[in-house]
Amino acid sequence: MSRYRTFFSNIALALAAPATLMGSSDYPQLKGSDLERLRGDVGRVGRDFALVLERERGKVANKTIS
Repeated sequence: MSRYRTFFSNIALALAAPATLMGSSDYPQLKGSDLERLRGDVGRVGRDFALVLERERGKVANKTIS
């Protein structure tokens, strides 16, 4: 009896498989337009570069003073 139950449950799972592929996707809702988000990304990268430059200039200044 167990073999038949397993067989039929596997058939049912195979028939239901396409429905699982068509399920809803849970992507987060983005705020603002593409241009606004791109400007924000560029601004953050610019701030990161500025911080790195300040840090590296400090290292160079410390090496020349010693």
